[in-house]
Amino acid sequence: MSTLETITALIFLPSSIVAGVVFILRKFFEQSLARDLERYGANLKAEFEHSRLRLENDLQTKFFEFQTKFSLYHQKQAEVIEELYVMLCETEWTVSGLVSPVQGNDKRSVKERVAEADEMFVALARFFGKKRIYLANDVCQKMDTILNAMRKSVVQFSVGQMEPSGTVSDMRMWAEAWKVMDEEFPPLKEALEHQFREILSALPNSAAPRVISPDRPQLASNEHTVGASVLPPSGSR
Repeated sequence: MSTLETITALIFLPSSIVAGVVFILRKFFEQSLARDLERYGANLKAEFEHSRLRLENDLQTKFFEFQTKFSLYHQKQAEVIEELYVMLCETEWTVSGLVSPVQGNDKRSVKERVAEADEMFVALARFFGKKRIYLANDVCQKMDTILNAMRKSVVQFSVGQMEPSGTVSDMRMWAEAWKVMDEEFPPLKEALEHQFREILSALPNSAAPRVISPDRPQLASNEHTVGASVLPPSGSR
């Protein structure tokens, strides 16, 4: 080997060794970094999956709690509506039968019948007052209007009974009491029925037919009832 070759070898040999060492170290670090990245990605994926499952469980738990509370509230609301409507119909029939110009063969005195109507009205008003928290504001407003109309009819009839039988004042108050139940009350009740059906999702966005009971007296002024008289016997007051 010549002197020039020897010098060249001495110059490039350390560089080759350094280059080889650098190459090896670079490969080592690249592999190490790849393993770290892969391990980090796996940990991140596992953590994400754990967080997703935990979030889904939390959402399902919250949804179940909400569904349970809503179901119980809806059930209670339906019970209140059912009981309120039953009491409303019974009170309506009693008040309408009291103030109707066509009187049936009720042997009780007018005073007893007024007391019955007043008692039923008070029971209805008290029940509504205790349970109105389950009803929407617009439903409560309609129910308040209905109660006012009922009360107005009973009061007008009662005041009319204080006048001598058959007088103009007596007949006028009686007619006004009947007008309230015959003209003012039905549309109010129909609107309330419609809202009740919407709440119960029975007949949404449809007209609400009126409920007729077989025990309800015939109340229309142009109907004819066998054995009925337009005015109650004078001795019944």
